[in-house]
Amino acid sequence: MSKIKVIEGIEYIMKTDVDEIVSSRISKYAEKVREYESRIDSYQTQLDETKASAGLVEKLNGQIDSLNSELKTARSQYDRHSTIGEHGITDPNIRDAVEWAFEREMKGRNKKDQIPLGEWLGTIKENPENAPSVLRPFFNPTVSESNQETEQPPMLNVKIPPLFNINSPP
Repeated sequence: MSKIKVIEGIEYIMKTDVDEIVSSRISKYAEKVREYESRIDSYQTQLDETKASAGLVEKLNGQIDSLNSELKTARSQYDRHSTIGEHGITDPNIRDAVEWAFEREMKGRNKKDQIPLGEWLGTIKENPENAPSVLRPFFNPTVSESNQETEQPPMLNVKIPPLFNINSPP
């Protein structure tokens, strides 16, 4: 143990003892600092891994959002095609015309006045005269026949002279 001397009421410890005490305390603190540095390194490694994972999660969330949007679009398109098919329209060109006419008509309406595609097609089937002109021939056969008659020019009984006569010399 260290030897303590008392001089004029003040306790003194020998220098070698003081050096040992200071050295042991510094060693304890140094050991704790090394332990904390090791923990900090471990936490930094975990933090870096977490950042990389967070970046991957963010990227995957973006892909999920994109795929959900594509799925919503595909479902909407499937529902439209099914509805149009239920009304007997299977030709892709006519289906495109129906979608175009529907979107065009709904675009001009207030949100509360817009109706579903199936209901819109039902009103056209009930009253084909109110159908957009591009769709009338497909919903009203009489309109189709009358259009075909008016679209063809009338035949004229005019004799056209031949351009050359096979029997005459050149």
